[in-house]
Amino acid sequence: MWHAISWGETAEILSADGKEGLSWEEARARQKKYGKNKLPEEKPMPALLIYLEQFKSPLVYILVIAGIITLAFNKISDAVVIFGAVLLNTVVGYFQESKANKALKALKDIVRVKARVLREGWVRELDSEDLVPGDIFILEAGDKVPADGRLLEVHGLKINEAALTGEWLPAAKDSVLLAQDIPLADRDNMIYMGTLVEEGRGRAMAVATGRDTEIGKIAFLVKETEVVKTPLQRKLSKFTKLLGAALLFLAFLIFFGGVLRGLDAVIMFETAVAVAVAGIPESLPAATTVILALGMQRILRRKGLVRRLIAAETLGSTSIIATDKTLTLTEGKMEIVKTVTSEKEIGGRYALKWADEFQKQKDETHILTVTGAVLTSKAFIENPQDLLHLWQVRGTPTDKAFVAGGAAVGLDKITLEREFQKIDELPVDSVRKYGAVLCEKKNEYFLFASGAPEKILLLSEFVHTDKNPLAITENQKHAFRRTLEDLTLQGLRVIAVAYRKDKALPQGKLRDDNLRNLVFLGFIGLEDPLRPEVKEAMGLCKSAGMRTIFQTKNSQNT
Repeated sequence: MWHAISWGETAEILSADGKEGLSWEEARARQKKYGKNKLPEEKPMPALLIYLEQFKSPLVYILVIAGIITLAFNKISDAVVIFGAVLLNTVVGYFQESKANKALKALKDIVRVKARVLREGWVRELDSEDLVPGDIFILEAGDKVPADGRLLEVHGLKINEAALTGEWLPAAKDSVLLAQDIPLADRDNMIYMGTLVEEGRGRAMAVATGRDTEIGKIAFLVKETEVVKTPLQRKLSKFTKLLGAALLFLAFLIFFGGVLRGLDAVIMFETAVAVAVAGIPESLPAATTVILALGMQRILRRKGLVRRLIAAETLGSTSIIATDKTLTLTEGKMEIVKTVTSEKEIGGRYALKWADEFQKQKDETHILTVTGAVLTSKAFIENPQDLLHLWQVRGTPTDKAFVAGGAAVGLDKITLEREFQKIDELPVDSVRKYGAVLCEKKNEYFLFASGAPEKILLLSEFVHTDKNPLAITENQKHAFRRTLEDLTLQGLRVIAVAYRKDKALPQGKLRDDNLRNLVFLGFIGLEDPLRPEVKEAMGLCKSAGMRTIFQTKNSQNT
């Protein structure tokens, strides 16, 4: 609900002071009520329990029983071998898991998150665990968000919410009021515990701490999830049951077969037990443990840490890998390589070729297409006073590509924003799938929209040509969709651009209702190069029999 109420109402509900912050006395009282601001943790397992955990294997149970029976028959040397195998198995497992647990504890002790909190009018640096609902905290680039909060003040704030949403691209934040039904991933006036500040700064009021945060709810659900046996555990359990049944059947067969033939019952019992014990592979548990321990060491050398020994095998049993595309498989360095309008295509596979052709042809529709993309882009130039080739552009890869591409063909963002004075804008989100900006130029009003091609085509009633905008026909829409499919089959990310020119200023704030009767300009094809190591990694996954699933907002063809 916090995203749908003003920060003044937020402060009133939480009985907090937005200017002075909480008093120390009130903060202590709230900490008693809400508890420490930390995620639910499992109590560390005592060393004895870690050791006893190593016995939780059906094969180890059989070995222990076999060892006891062997001792009962005074077979000391055999018993020593069996118990030696059990001891080796448990000691290796205990040593590896204890080492991993100590390493994890050391990491937690090192990574203590600090927070700048407003208390009694003064900003103090506190452990994030000491935050309570109603606290005002300050964020700057590089900070880890210490609690769920409602933003009160924002200055170019961008948050990487991959820990919560899985999306690696930073989310631009704002403090404006939002509708009640906005999904969690699009609540731009909210910040969440565990996420990372990539750019800008801001001030927020803590609305939830610890277990009550969004990440805390997920942690609680994970904690409550039933532990599923690993594939190796299931196979060993099945093997042990089959082996136990087979050896038991063989022992009964030997014992009763000998007794029925008139042989001494005691001798036959000893013989049956000896055969059953001999059939137990006492080295298997130890060998399995040593192999898993070696696996743990290999993972550790690659900067991974496995807490439980048996979990090392789970990685080897993975059959499906679900991976994000942008910045995981690709470099996140998008470039404009092609622009396509109803009359002409400019570019190919390289940004330099596109820029060269673009500047030579100076086509009006293509110029308007790139102009619309640059003006709707949220990217900003950090050092506009420097030479163009030294600009540091900040923003999402797509927005950065628009600004960089525009600058390469003489349509730099700073000059365009002086020429087209921004009046209002409509931000892009996961529901709308497009963004829009309303500008004024020489007493004329320009509305530019860019985003998902399917959405932009639906909003377009006309198509831009070298002469005049013409009413768009169904045949043209089909032709545009075929062009879109061709571009995506080339592996390009495609953004569509449309616009409208008005003599009078549209009434009220810019809304979705204003985006009618747009003139379709064209498509922009962007390429995000794959990381060099991806091809080899994908080949290894395929040869290992693993299926790879790409998670992306782009079209299936791309």
